[in-house]
Amino acid sequence: MADLDPVLRRLIAAAEEGDHTPGLTLLLGSSVVQGVLVSRKEFDHHVYNLAKAASMKDVRGRLWDSKQDLEKAAIGEANNQVSRFGSAEGEVPEDALRLKNVSVASFTGFALEMPLIRVSPSHLGAWWAGSFNVRNPSGSSAGVGIGFAF
Repeated sequence: MADLDPVLRRLIAAAEEGDHTPGLTLLLGSSVVQGVLVSRKEFDHHVYNLAKAASMKDVRGRLWDSKQDLEKAAIGEANNQVSRFGSAEGEVPEDALRLKNVSVASFTGFALEMPLIRVSPSHLGAWWAGSFNVRNPSGSSAGVGIGFAF
């Protein structure tokens, strides 16, 4: 992405090298996302572990001769699931921002916490290092509504 902020590009490169990067806050349309940048390798590792944990739940209900057979089945299913994502070969690191320990706050009121998120830089409106605080406006507001039914 030619128009990606040079500082953000350097932070992505640092994460790719395995360096510790500051927590980031991203403004994306109607959401604010907070998390820590990670490399493609670390992101893929977390995706694999999440798939393995989900696979373990899926295969646990079946009968297995041993715990090792259960583990092999879960690993096989996780490999199958992760292979659907394809390879990151040839992908430029700046093609996506990969974050872990993510919180997403929507302007419509909901909030999500998730282990990972991948964000396209084309959706990025603004970013800053660190978090943000929400302040309630001082004073109060009241509203009155009147409805008519015919």
